Amino acid sequence: MPLNHAPAPFILIDMDSPHAPVDQNKTRCDYIFIGGSSSIWLVPMELKKGRPHASEVKGQLQAGANIADAHIIPRGEQVAFLPVVAHGGELRRAEHKRFLANANRVRFRDQQVRISLMRCGKPLHETLNKASKSR
Repeated sequence: MPLNHAPAPFILIDMDSPHAPVDQNKTRCDYIFIGGSSSIWLVPMELKKGRPHASEVKGQLQAGANIADAHIIPRGEQVAFLPVVAHGGELRRAEHKRFLANANRVRFRDQQVRISLMRCGKPLHETLNKASKSR
């Protein structure tokens, strides 16, 4: 997932790193992106080589949102929140509907947001631009 043209400045936290603010034996997303200057984006990200499954990635992205809430984003700080799954496989129609279901939304503080799907290799800024236009 290319990060050129992503909101700057930004940091990308590899949640598999031993320095990540999480127990390595617990459920977590792959990365947490935080970026922007005028408005700050918080993007827990999960990368899947094949087809993602809503029930699996929802828990991983929720864990990322919880980690950001507890350890990264200060209380009172307003952020634009968007959980993202980048995938390489084709989504079946039934699975796509599961991603749209309210039960598979990810919560960050007072926001409950649908998981945004993008193809591996697509720039993150395109997904963020699309999300900001729909808000």
